[in-house]
Amino acid sequence: MSAVPVARQDFALTGGVLRLTALYKNRLILAELADGSAGKDDILAAIGQAGLHHGLIDGGIDLLSKGYSGQVPLARAEVIDLPAHTSNVGLDLPIVEKVAVSGRFNLLEKVDVSFPVKAGETLLNVGVPPKTIIRYPDGQERVLREHKSIDPELFSGKNTSVNEDGNALVTDIDGLAHRTV
Repeated sequence: MSAVPVARQDFALTGGVLRLTALYKNRLILAELADGSAGKDDILAAIGQAGLHHGLIDGGIDLLSKGYSGQVPLARAEVIDLPAHTSNVGLDLPIVEKVAVSGRFNLLEKVDVSFPVKAGETLLNVGVPPKTIIRYPDGQERVLREHKSIDPELFSGKNTSVNEDGNALVTDIDGLAHRTV
């Protein structure tokens, strides 16, 4: 967080000075025109120079560019839920794409798809478990909570098993796999 103001930092503008104040361990950044005035482009350039790129509050920038005197909220940290990264074999088959283009998914119809598989082939892979992060205005991220990963055992059935690492569902035999999409 080197470019983000430690507590209070001034940035020179064409027609004044933009003062940034960091609160709550950089979770909230306040701004004020300490001297003079500035247009929106000038303010945005100073914000970029300060290293603030995330969680910007447009209303605060607008107030400053219109000459508001006093501190306004400029940027805030955001809490973001990141989904799990999984890959599903069978969802990228031409038949699935054909059904998607036909609009049948819009009618909430289920489509059964069959495709050939070899023993040991991965059907479902759980790569990264879901997690909740906080992203600071300077772009740094901190993990708040890692959620329990999806258990591939829930999707296991006849002729399938979970691999040794416990993160994928694999086939036990050569044959046809069936999916309902």
